[in-house]
Amino acid sequence: MRDVSDQPASAVRLIRLWLTPVLLLALPTQVVAFGRDGLWLALAVVSGPLLFLATQSRDGASSQRGLNMPMARAALAVSAFMHLWANLDLIGGLSRDWGLPRWSGVAAAALLVLGGVRWYSRSEGASQGWTLIMVGALALPLALILGKTNLNPVQVYSQVSSASAFRFAPESVWVTEGRARSARHVQDWIEFSEEHRLTMASAGVIRLAYSEGNRRVIEERSLSEGQELVVRPGDRLRADPGVRVRFEPGRRIPQAPVNGAAWTSGLLPSTQSLLGQLGLALTLFGGAMTLPSFFLSGTGNRAARSSMARGSVVLLVVALWGQCWALYAARYAPELYLEGVTASLLLQLPAVLFHQGWLSQSAVAVAVIGVLFAFLQSVPALGLTLAACLDRRERPTLLVALFVVGAGVVALRETVPWWDLALLGFGLTAVTLAPLMTLSGPHPFANRVVGLGLALYLSLGVVGRTSVAGWFPSSMMNFPLLGALPVVLILLLVTARLQRKSKQPP
Repeated sequence: MRDVSDQPASAVRLIRLWLTPVLLLALPTQVVAFGRDGLWLALAVVSGPLLFLATQSRDGASSQRGLNMPMARAALAVSAFMHLWANLDLIGGLSRDWGLPRWSGVAAAALLVLGGVRWYSRSEGASQGWTLIMVGALALPLALILGKTNLNPVQVYSQVSSASAFRFAPESVWVTEGRARSARHVQDWIEFSEEHRLTMASAGVIRLAYSEGNRRVIEERSLSEGQELVVRPGDRLRADPGVRVRFEPGRRIPQAPVNGAAWTSGLLPSTQSLLGQLGLALTLFGGAMTLPSFFLSGTGNRAARSSMARGSVVLLVVALWGQCWALYAARYAPELYLEGVTASLLLQLPAVLFHQGWLSQSAVAVAVIGVLFAFLQSVPALGLTLAACLDRRERPTLLVALFVVGAGVVALRETVPWWDLALLGFGLTAVTLAPLMTLSGPHPFANRVVGLGLALYLSLGVVGRTSVAGWFPSSMMNFPLLGALPVVLILLLVTARLQRKSKQPP
C-alpha cells in the first residue's frame, strides 16, 4: 500500500483527514452550550489546517525526521487511537439516543472503517468529490431552515441576543405532549430558577429535592397521569426513565442561560474563559499541524494556491454551517438546555422546525448522511495511521482490523465523552510532535524529551479526572497541554543549548 506522504501537498486532502464527525459536530454543540466562548472553536478549526499548509515546506523535513523516532510514532499512534475511539463512541451515542442499542452503532461504525480502508482513495478528484458531498449534505438542511424561518443568521443572532430569557414556546413538544428525558441525562437533576406548574403526561415516580429550613429534603412521589406538581426556585427534580412531563408555556427553561445577553457574552468565568481559549487554540493548532503530518509531511512542497483557496472555502463553509446551525437551535429549540446539549438533539433541529412529516425526516436524514460521509472520508485514515506507526505496511488491513475492534471494545466498556477524547488526542500530538517541527536541525535528546512529554501529558490528563483534580485549575484539567507543553519546550531548548556548548572548542 502506497503511503500518502508520497503525494503532493493538498489542502483538500488535509481537510478530508481533519474534519472528522467529532470535530464537525463539536462546532454547533460548543456554540450552543457556551455561546460566544464556543466561537473560538470555529476560529481554531479554520486556522489550524491553514497554518500547517502555510508552513509545510519549511517543516516537512523536521516533521518527517521526528516521525522516525520511536516515541514520536508512539505518541501519534496513541493520538490516532483516541480519535478512532472518540468517533466510534460518537456513532454509538447517536444510536443510543435514537432508540437503537449502543453496541449496534459502534459495530456499524467499525464495519464502515474496515470497509473504508479497503477502498480508501487518495486521488485529488476523489477527495474533492467526497468533500463536496459532505458539505452539500450539511448545507441543504440549513438552507431549508432558512427558507422555513425567513430569517437570515444575522436576524436570528439579534433575536437571541435580545431575548429576556429562554422560554418554553407554546408549540414546544415539552408543552403540548410532554417528553421524557433522554437515557443519557435521565439520572441528572433538573434545577429550577422560577416557579413551574408541571403536569404528568404519563404515570410514574419522580423525586423532588427542596430546602426545608436548614436541611435538604429529597421526597419521592408516585404520580398518576394528569396530576400536577408545583416546583419553586431552587427545587430540583428527577423522574424515572420514560416518565413524561409537561411544562407551562412561557416559563423559563431550566438550566438555560439567564438571557440572550449572557449567552452572547460567553458563559464561562473570565479567567477560565481566557485560559480555556488559549488551551483550545494551542490544542487544535498543534493537532492540525501534527496529526495529519504522517500523511502529508516529507514532500517538501507547498500546497498550490488553488488547493489552498479550495480548502479555505471548505473550512469557512463548515465553520459557518456550525455557527448558523447553533444560532437556529438556540432560537427555535432552546429546550436543548433541559436535556443537555448533545449532537443527536442538534441533528434533530429540522424536525423541531418542520414538525412531523416527510420534509423533516428527509432533512434530518440528509444531515446524518453528511456526518456519515465525514466519517467515511476521515476515520479510515486514523486506522491507517495506527498501522503505519508500527511500520507494518505489508499487512495494514489486518492491523487496522485489530485496532478498530480494540477501539470498539473500549468504546463499549468506557463512557468517556467523545469531545474530551478528541481534545486529549489533539493535545497529545501538539505536545510531542509540534515542538519537534519547530526545530531547525537534529536534536540529540529529542526522543527522550518526547517520551517525557508523552508521560507528563497523559499523567495530567488522568489526574485531572480523579479526586485529586481539586488541586489543579479547571483549565489545566480540560487542557493538560497547558502544563506539559512549557516543560517540553524548556527541556528541548536547554538540552539543545547544552549540546551546542559541549561541541564548542575550549
